[in-house]
Amino acid sequence: MNKTLRILFACVLAVAAILPARAQLRPSVTYEKMKLNAVKLPEVGELVTPAPDLQKQYWWSIGCETLDRDFADFDQFKDYFVELGIGYARLQSGWAKTEKEKGKYDFAWLDHIVDGLIERGVKPWMCLCYSNPIYGEGSINLGSGIFTDKETVKAWNKYVEAVAKRYKGKIWMYEVWNEPKHTPENVEACANLYINTAESIRKHDKKVPIAAFGLHGLPGSIPWVKQVFESVKAKGKADLLDILTYHTYYPCPEASEAPVRELDATVKAIAPQMRLIQGESGCPSQLEYGHAMANLEWTEYSQVKWNLRHMLTDWSMEIPSSVFTMVDLQYTNYMLQSFGQLRCDLSGKVRYKRPSFYGVRNLAAVITADCKPSKDFTVTYRGEERLSSLGLSKDGKTVGVFLWFSDQEPSSCLERKEVSIEIDGIDLQNTVYFDPVTGKAYDLKSCLYKGDRSKGHTRYHNLPLWDSPILIINQAYLNLKK
Repeated sequence: MNKTLRILFACVLAVAAILPARAQLRPSVTYEKMKLNAVKLPEVGELVTPAPDLQKQYWWSIGCETLDRDFADFDQFKDYFVELGIGYARLQSGWAKTEKEKGKYDFAWLDHIVDGLIERGVKPWMCLCYSNPIYGEGSINLGSGIFTDKETVKAWNKYVEAVAKRYKGKIWMYEVWNEPKHTPENVEACANLYINTAESIRKHDKKVPIAAFGLHGLPGSIPWVKQVFESVKAKGKADLLDILTYHTYYPCPEASEAPVRELDATVKAIAPQMRLIQGESGCPSQLEYGHAMANLEWTEYSQVKWNLRHMLTDWSMEIPSSVFTMVDLQYTNYMLQSFGQLRCDLSGKVRYKRPSFYGVRNLAAVITADCKPSKDFTVTYRGEERLSSLGLSKDGKTVGVFLWFSDQEPSSCLERKEVSIEIDGIDLQNTVYFDPVTGKAYDLKSCLYKGDRSKGHTRYHNLPLWDSPILIINQAYLNLKK
């Protein structure tokens, strides 16, 4: 090796040693394999995804939970929010982490996260949940009972006031509690908790939206929800709550639609002003023995498919939706949970971006706040699979159609089936085939049946479809780089 090469090699080593951890991520083997197994059509370009912007509205949120219990380290993954491009992030407030001595609050840890998100263009929303052991009742973890003794209730209200005062103008929405138990004794306890918490928030913030429940267990929990809201209404306080948040974990994500519609109808019959937000739902990337959707053989391939299908299921009902979660979470003496869009090691350090990171990013970049779902068209498919379809509308015009097989839960298979379909009722001109997993768009001319594309009727043959959404869309509506 000559002197010039030795110097160059030494420089490369020196630069590698000082690069930040993010620059030294491992490549994702699964994502590279998904790209290699992409469609066999001429590539047109790749989607340009924007950074989040505090001035914009979004359909989508990303989970940033459990930092109150140190199950993840915000500093390890904070810089990935810009690349992900999602406008909202869900936090848990951490009463026990903030008030370790009665009456004394240390918000430094929470300031760091709230301000860190805002600096990156992300609007935080906060779940006020779990108890504080210094007051002797409840737990700091999921499943914590609703406290009812006067001392704890008084301390909670005081704490909520301190939070609302400190973060006024910084928090997009407050959520009261996370997955309460659906028991008869919890009906009045929850009703009183929602009223007390909302009134404490309103003392310092008159405008911030307030949500209730973080509900799980649909549809079985709906009768319990009705009882709680009827109690709140009977107390003359129904106008304090603006939103109901719920969580849905169904192996076949489209199965959530029916119970969610039932929940919406039940709530609106009691409090017509209430709207729904899906506040926490995601998919593991491996077989888990605990938490939601455990004991099923998930992979990083099926995870990205599930998240995309679930996002579209929520959006089809015009319900804002949150993906659980940004990173893998290290539960105490339990497991490294694999729901993260970013894969982490046991120290909480990010190792690589899973395929779902890219899929969620790309779908969120396409379905912006000015988009609406539409179903003003028909799709004819004579295959054995159930084919789901959903239109993407802008300015009152349907400009694209999502298509995917939905008869089974997402698989790990990377093969696509070439099919013939007909789409009637919309004018699909200048369209491309867009794959949200890779963010790539492809030329569709070879799939048009004998060049047929009459107004309001389009036939395709040899169109590659699978159990993950693809989008046929007017190319003008995609920001592509060639």
